[in-house]
Amino acid sequence: MLIGPSGWSATQSAIWSRVRSTSAGRAMLANGPGAFGLKTHDDGVAWLSEYRTFLTNPLAPPPSGDARLAEVGGVRILVATNALLPRGSTFKVRVSRPGNAIVLMRPESGKRRVIGRVAVRSSKTATIRIPRRIDPGKWRIMVFMSGEGIKDKVSRNVQIVRGAAGAANPAT
Repeated sequence: MLIGPSGWSATQSAIWSRVRSTSAGRAMLANGPGAFGLKTHDDGVAWLSEYRTFLTNPLAPPPSGDARLAEVGGVRILVATNALLPRGSTFKVRVSRPGNAIVLMRPESGKRRVIGRVAVRSSKTATIRIPRRIDPGKWRIMVFMSGEGIKDKVSRNVQIVRGAAGAANPAT
């Protein structure tokens, strides 16, 4: 890995801190970093100082801590596949990273309709109500999630039935 001058006027300390903030960055540095484009003696001394700091404990994150990395798969629909859900009943959607989620339902043939929105700053479980004015039959629940530069889509087939509303059984 080559570490050189910053195009965005950051210090060598900030550059090294960013590289060291993930285990992958620390592994690449352990293979031996290189320097390029350092124009002054002070730039070289700053680079060498950060390298020596890294060498004191190569496995340790920087003082600012590890960077939180976004992961795919942060959305779940908590209802069993092909579950029988009465009109007006509820189910849960679990979101494990910051972002926005839209919950839709689409019949086997026909237009989809939005039934919920979830805005999340951290982990959250949201309760979504199935509309009371919905035709019985086979439906697909879909959740589209966008956040931290990642887009996720999950879906679950359910059967909407006539009957008393209640909470759906969560998926196991």
